[in-house]
Amino acid sequence: MAEDPTISAILETYAEDATESNDSGRIIWVESSDDNIAKFVDFLLQSMNVDKHIYKWTYSLCKYGDLYLRLYRESEFKDDLFLNVSN
Repeated sequence: MAEDPTISAILETYAEDATESNDSGRIIWVESSDDNIAKFVDFLLQSMNVDKHIYKWTYSLCKYGDLYLRLYRESEFKDDLFLNVSN
């Protein structure tokens, strides 16, 4: 269905509209009353390069209706939440 030029243009328009940046040039940003949460989520967004990949992810979400991201975690962020657990 996405081979049709009209539908393909509409999918691209949806993805472009959903990923427009704000005045400071960010597409996704964090707002929280808890500064620790805001810092952690901002760290995650930056480490995953979300601003770089968000258009492709949004386009796939519009086209297929779902999106699968596999994350390989090697973090410099120190927190008790991420202690190594033996399997």
